Amino acid sequence: MYSIWKRKSIGFAYNVGSSEPGLSRPAVTNNNLFPSSVRARGEKNTHFGITNGVAKSNKEMSVSLGVASSPSILDSSELNCSEFDEKCRWRNVDGMFVDELDWYQGSGELDQTRLAVATATNVLPGVSISFSSFSSSDSDGQYAIAATDMIQFPTIKAVLVSDKISCQIGDGEIRFIQAIEKNDPGPVFINIPDQGPVPFQIYIIADHFTFNSENLKGGFAIIDSIEYYARMCNSEEKSSFDYNQKGADSIPLIPLAESKDEFEDSSAHVTVKRESEFDSSFETLHAFGGVPPMNFQLGIPKGSGETTGIVDFNSNPELLMNSMIKLRQPKSQETNDIMEDSDSVSTVCESIVCSFNESETCSNMALQSDWSIGTGPVGNPLTGIKGDASLLPFNENGSYAYIHGPQMKSRLQTPSFNVDKAVTIVFSYYKADKASQFQAILKKANKEEVIAYEAPKLTRNSRRWFRESLNISPGKYDYIAFEVSNLRPNHYVGVDEMFVVDDRRKSFCFHSH
Repeated sequence: MYSIWKRKSIGFAYNVGSSEPGLSRPAVTNNNLFPSSVRARGEKNTHFGITNGVAKSNKEMSVSLGVASSPSILDSSELNCSEFDEKCRWRNVDGMFVDELDWYQGSGELDQTRLAVATATNVLPGVSISFSSFSSSDSDGQYAIAATDMIQFPTIKAVLVSDKISCQIGDGEIRFIQAIEKNDPGPVFINIPDQGPVPFQIYIIADHFTFNSENLKGGFAIIDSIEYYARMCNSEEKSSFDYNQKGADSIPLIPLAESKDEFEDSSAHVTVKRESEFDSSFETLHAFGGVPPMNFQLGIPKGSGETTGIVDFNSNPELLMNSMIKLRQPKSQETNDIMEDSDSVSTVCESIVCSFNESETCSNMALQSDWSIGTGPVGNPLTGIKGDASLLPFNENGSYAYIHGPQMKSRLQTPSFNVDKAVTIVFSYYKADKASQFQAILKKANKEEVIAYEAPKLTRNSRRWFRESLNISPGKYDYIAFEVSNLRPNHYVGVDEMFVVDDRRKSFCFHSH
């Protein structure tokens, strides 16, 4: 049963794009819903009276956007998932500002009092509604739950992603059961339009964990018995397609969201992300409607990868946040100077925001050091950098700052800056060398250096960009330094896509077009 719980929206999306050859993850071994050791964000103690708790294991299973699944989905029934165990072909997504909460395997019953508070229904997960595959005995089965007992910002998300569908012929259909406010749970059937010969993945997104009552805060989302129906390409049909025509080597990030008031009620959204070189218009289809106040819609952004993969059609389309963010310098009234006599010190926006295009002033931090500006791939395929971080795992045509070995120690250092409020600085780094060390160092005025971030030396797949963040308190800073040490010959480390967000995770220095 797929439930849309009151005062929290759950979205559904699918994203199209080829995965980079050579990038793979380990085969699925055990429960796909275990939290990532990198950022285990889910709340294990959900306080919802789950009899047997959530699944616990030291086996981790997460996926980064753009990294190929192995193997691909060959039959639509492989995406059917009711127990959320080792056979389930869905898993958590991990990445800074991609999602912040995890899905867990749950069992037993939720506390009916809390369930009624949140949903105005006493129907529990797994109880039969109308699908022939459900029965009343399913109430003792497994389900997936994302939960928190703290009120969150509306942009906080839990994202569940399917394994890659390599090729589909014609339309598909995903089925689930939803429950909204006082309406009885009922079946929902969402059509997935024909994507053509392009690999794609399906994302199930829960956000707006903003419920606030005496008995329940934050909220939860529950998914059970996902079913997918479609015809997959046979070997002859696959061989007839020219995959290179699409040119979709990267899958865009789930972008930063622009939210309304952080504690307002919101609608669920059902969207499609599709890449095309020609038409940038939106084609909107009603997938499910008539159950206020939620409104399900299916949208297909036809255009470049600069269009977000998550669209709330209830908001003004002109306010949508693009995944490819256009940068600008802050206007004079937007500066954050805190010292009247510090005219020579830049604002955090002027010093930090950078995509390392040679036309940007910020690129001087690389050009005036032993770092370089790269445009496109540099180095060899194993130890070099394949492109910039504007798309994950990389964008072959973008620019970035990089250093190559041999290097005992080298720094990419920002100018000094002021900031008058707490912000978060987001950056991306690329490090394929297991022996080298990468650190982000903060130097506040009249203070000692502090190591704010240190990259792991070994990851499951290092030949890609990773997004991380630094929490910055108000004050004057001498610099932020990205330090690389023990870099071997013919190895490369890159830095890219630096920007700033406020405590609501809204853009602090730039806006989307």
